[in-house]
Amino acid sequence: MFEFLARLPVEAWSVSSGVGAVLLFAMGAACLHLWRRDGEAGLWQLGVAALAIALFYGLDASHLNKPQGPTIQPMLWLPVLMLVAIGFWTAGMSKVLGLRGGWRSPLVPVLLVPPLLVSLPLMAGVPLPRSTGNIVLTAVFIGVAALAWRQRQREPGAGHGWVALTVAAIPSLALLVHFSGHVSFALRYLVMAPLAVSYLTVLIVTLRRRSQALQREVERRRSAEVAMETLNASLERSVQQRTADLRDMVAGLESFNRSVSHDLRGPLGGIEGAARLADEALQRGDTAAARTLLGAIGSQAQTSRALVASLLELARVGDARLARRSVSLEALAREAIADIQRQSAGQRLPAFNLHDLPTVQADADLLRPVLVNLLGNACKFSEGQAEPTVEIGAEAHDRQLTVFVRDNGVGFDPDRARELFQPFRRLHGRGFDGHGVGLSIVRRAVERHGGQVWAEGQLGQGACFYFTLPQEEAPGRP
Repeated sequence: MFEFLARLPVEAWSVSSGVGAVLLFAMGAACLHLWRRDGEAGLWQLGVAALAIALFYGLDASHLNKPQGPTIQPMLWLPVLMLVAIGFWTAGMSKVLGLRGGWRSPLVPVLLVPPLLVSLPLMAGVPLPRSTGNIVLTAVFIGVAALAWRQRQREPGAGHGWVALTVAAIPSLALLVHFSGHVSFALRYLVMAPLAVSYLTVLIVTLRRRSQALQREVERRRSAEVAMETLNASLERSVQQRTADLRDMVAGLESFNRSVSHDLRGPLGGIEGAARLADEALQRGDTAAARTLLGAIGSQAQTSRALVASLLELARVGDARLARRSVSLEALAREAIADIQRQSAGQRLPAFNLHDLPTVQADADLLRPVLVNLLGNACKFSEGQAEPTVEIGAEAHDRQLTVFVRDNGVGFDPDRARELFQPFRRLHGRGFDGHGVGLSIVRRAVERHGGQVWAEGQLGQGACFYFTLPQEEAPGRP
């Protein structure tokens, strides 16, 4: 094959130079177009290198009429174009391969040493053996092929292996020509094919990588859209829930205002009427009647004061800062029982069955009204029984403590259990004293601790009230 190439006329080499110029110009234009369109790193350097090589082939056609001996004759344009082409090609390939640092990588200057060794003698006017120049320049392509192969191992599936193979074909062909001992000047024409293939490979790999990046971006945006839709749906549900909660809160406040007005209007009206009658009695000189009416006024005032105190307690429980610390639940229960016994001196109280209660992490100031109200209600609603009893205990499971207060009193309608903890809801009407605020205080205090409260019971069969307290550690005995 090499003997056949040596016998080709000058016109054949001239045509090859023209084909090479057109082919490399097209490759350079394609690289620059893709770089301008997609901004892919390294393509503009490869485009400049391809245009420089195309210019080399164009100028080479005008010098084919000169003897093509075994040496490269000094020509200024040749080393300049060679340095420009190889320099930009090396920089572009380093970026395309994703080399750390790109063209600023310390490996790039090392790869430019061979073309400098070839160019400096030619620029100084010293002829250079053609075979020596070809072998020295192959070091650049061998180095880039090795880098591409190394990047293939670091980035599997990125196409670096195909780039390595096409670039490695250039030095392989050069070595084959060198060791054949024939027409070394023809190498410039023989490498057109692998050089063009390497450019095509780089373009295909770049486009494929761009396509994969776009696909990943599409998937990322699709995932973002799904996440956004999920978030919007969640926000919509949250807004609807907040709106419903606000609507319930407004309705509750309106009901609360009506209830407060109603419960205060009765005692205040009674005070007003009793005061008028007392005044009339005093005008008649009936001091005994006036004294009786003054007692009624005091009783009504005490009722109003108790209602206001309950409302203040409800507000305090909702606004107070939660300060958790180790609290003996049994000690709190005994304090609550002692308070009830002091307030009910002379009255018949139930028998209290107090089980062992643990130490909990809670706010004692918020937990105390819970026990006072639950135990007070148990005493109030069981006082009509022959043997009234109140039982207090607790069970721990799943890092949660469930406390219960059970009585054998009048019980309640289980279908109306949810109404128990609403302000001013009194399931037993006026048959028992109270304002219907105590259990609202219980619920708010328990919820401030992160717990829940509920009740179970039947009419005439007693009731049991439960509340939970989350525990970070297993509760210990006091």
